[in-house]
Amino acid sequence: MIKAVLFDLDGTLIFSQLAIVRGIENTFLISGLTPPPVDKILHSVGFSMVEAFQFLGFPQPEKGVAIYRTFFIDHLSEIELNPDTIFVLEQLQSKGLSLGVVTNRKHSSRVIDHFALKTYFQTVVDLSRVNNPKPAPDPLLLALRDLKMEKEKVLYVGDSPLDVLAAKEAGVKIACLRGEEEKNSCSPAPDWSITSLTEILLILNES
Repeated sequence: MIKAVLFDLDGTLIFSQLAIVRGIENTFLISGLTPPPVDKILHSVGFSMVEAFQFLGFPQPEKGVAIYRTFFIDHLSEIELNPDTIFVLEQLQSKGLSLGVVTNRKHSSRVIDHFALKTYFQTVVDLSRVNNPKPAPDPLLLALRDLKMEKEKVLYVGDSPLDVLAAKEAGVKIACLRGEEEKNSCSPAPDWSITSLTEILLILNES
């Protein structure tokens, strides 16, 4: 039986692609560089920020991340809350499940506080707490220790192949949130492919 649900942040509880694209484009422009194509920027979403800037060819990735984070924090208004987030979190909380966030963001608390989500979570694991980001299992394993929860009783909800890989390495079940046209595009295959957060409630009822 599932007793805890952990969530990725970007692309799962929140939609931040517009802010990410603008932040990365701004970083390149400030540095006197031509921004990469939007589709390449979107392909980097889910990586740690250092890995993203390496992938995008920024000459000094760590410097790029510092510039990006300053811009991003000043543009939280461009991030959208998944319209299903509050309903699903309230439903899960009412059932007595333990909840948490596991993300490759560095300072996730600012985003979580911006949307007043803190009260829902018993653990938040981001890159301020671990050295190895997803797809390494380290962030998920730390969340399990925080919750004192056995891996067999945990469901992780994400939106990318990195999330699926991390979950499988950690030994927890994984539901991958994708658009209808991308429903079967997660590789390796997750335990469940979903197109709405509300489908988590059905998964739990069947588990």
